[in-house]
Amino acid sequence: MQDFHNQLTYPVRKKNRLEGFNYAENRIYFITVCTNPRRNLFWRQSGMEDTISFASENVGADSIRPFVGFPLSDAGKTVEASILAIPDHYERVEVNNYCIMPDHVHLLLFFLSDDNGWGENSRNLSSLVGSMKRWVSKQLGWSPWQKSFYGRIIRDQKEYEAAYTYIDNNPMQWLLDHGDDEIEAILESIPMGQREK
Repeated sequence: MQDFHNQLTYPVRKKNRLEGFNYAENRIYFITVCTNPRRNLFWRQSGMEDTISFASENVGADSIRPFVGFPLSDAGKTVEASILAIPDHYERVEVNNYCIMPDHVHLLLFFLSDDNGWGENSRNLSSLVGSMKRWVSKQLGWSPWQKSFYGRIIRDQKEYEAAYTYIDNNPMQWLLDHGDDEIEAILESIPMGQREK
């Protein structure tokens, strides 16, 4: 039996940290957290028709006429409350931008270093995302989340602008990518308790 065990090959776990990268400096992270199994939980159905109509009339909205977004379900409002509370719990973390999609959340988080040059590093990034997910789950009484999250270190201004714009445009792009029948099916998949509040 021992020989068999020694012959097994185990999958190599993907590393979460970029080798040789200094995590103690000011950093901006682009984070994506998904529902399990990509269930549409965070937008509510009532009021969606008006939002879809508004969005179709405002294709190409910009900072002068911004697209305001979609009505959130109770679960979506809970997620938003957790995002807005991040700076209250992590004094050197700023939420630069975010969007709550039906089945995932995007965050652009800025980790600031202190006077000594020490920042809240990526271990605290995992702690922050884990805390946010646990708080939302506790408030809802059930967990909507997939395990872990996707995180990308923003390395320069070009990446920052691309991530910021992606987050801003993601709700509108979602509408453009989904036909009316698919949107209706997705909206109908939202649990009844999340639809009408």
